[in-house]
This record gives sequence, C-alpha cells and structure tokens, in this order.
Amino acid sequence: MGHDFLVLAFAVVIVGGMGSILGAVVAALLLAQVHAIASLWIPPVWAETLVYGVMLLVLVVRPAGLFRRMGEA
Repeated sequence: MGHDFLVLAFAVVIVGGMGSILGAVVAALLLAQVHAIASLWIPPVWAETLVYGVMLLVLVVRPAGLFRRMGEA
C-alpha cells in the first residue's frame, strides 16, 4: 500500500538532487509529465518503466542530479 508513491518519490529525489528542494520540485513536474504523456500511448505499467528510464538517463548524464545541493562543489 503506497509502494508506487514511495518509489516515485525516490525517483524524484534522485533526479532532482539530494537535498535540493528546487530540484525536487522540478523533477516532480518533469517526471509527472513524462508519466502522463507516456500513458497516452503506452500502457501505464510501461509508463512507469519509462520514468525509471529517465531517472537512469539523468544519473548517467548528471550523477549529482539536475540541481546539486547549494554549497557543494
């Protein structure tokens, strides 16, 4: 119960950057749009997989997330 929300929240924190509130907000909006648009053309189960693919892509390109925590080099 609530497992889907917990895993998506984890994806949002990872994509946004640990400790970055602005990054979490931007990542939440981005991943929600990816999920919603993908659900139009593919089944919702596969749309969640696409969200995790976006998370993996962000981790490969920017390992610290979209927005790093303020004060870190």
